[in-house]
Amino acid sequence: VSEAGLGFSWAGNSGENRLTPWDNDPVRDVPREAIYLRDEETAWVWSPTPSPTGGDSTYLVRHGTGYSIFEHHRHGLKHRLRVFADRQAPVKVLHLRLENTWNRTRRITVTYYAEWVLGVHRDQSQQYVVPEYDAGRKALLARNAYHEEFGEAVAFLAASEGLHGLTADRTEFLGRRGSYEHPAALERVGLGSGLCAGLDPCAAVQVHLNLEPGAVLDVHFLLGQGENRQESLDLIEEFADPARVEGSWREVTRFWEDLLTKVQVATPDP
Repeated sequence: VSEAGLGFSWAGNSGENRLTPWDNDPVRDVPREAIYLRDEETAWVWSPTPSPTGGDSTYLVRHGTGYSIFEHHRHGLKHRLRVFADRQAPVKVLHLRLENTWNRTRRITVTYYAEWVLGVHRDQSQQYVVPEYDAGRKALLARNAYHEEFGEAVAFLAASEGLHGLTADRTEFLGRRGSYEHPAALERVGLGSGLCAGLDPCAAVQVHLNLEPGAVLDVHFLLGQGENRQESLDLIEEFADPARVEGSWREVTRFWEDLLTKVQVATPDP
């Protein structure tokens, strides 16, 4: 993760099993994972992170031990995005809290977008990525059976709310020009629900939220990979419980607090 956005994800091996792309370009910092917010009444689109659609707006970004938090206030919505990884399970948690500060009801869609690699380099593995949708767990799954070491592993992207739309086709989501700042899918109503193998692979899930005046709502997104399909489904089901997510957060903060306070040093010079 960086100060601009959500960085990239890997499981088991950061070089051989990248879930999403790593560009090694801290200057451009291309957002291969991103969350988009859209006001369904006005069609305003922006992101809870400075990249990709933050523009010149001011954000508060805090990196702590084991987590990052992004805070922002735009278009009458206060939002706080907390990002961390579970201590034991191969799950990346993104907890988004929205507060409606206006005196009218808001209709907001939240879209999580991620580009699959499931290997070392996207251009080498993308033709082997096979997507799948599990309706019972509100999740997109993906597998690269041609991976020599992780061929049985199944990656997933899931949401805590019922899905308003989804797609596994990167071209359909971004458009032919491939703009992260202005994805083609967010300039129209809904996602195309493309789930064919052999396309330009990605995972995009969209949820719809109604916020009454002064209301505060929470939504969780999960990105991870199990050793096989059943383990991935079990992980999604386990972390669908908000109490499990909060328990994971407490465990992460407790672990780092314990680790970093083992040694205490006293010196005569302040």
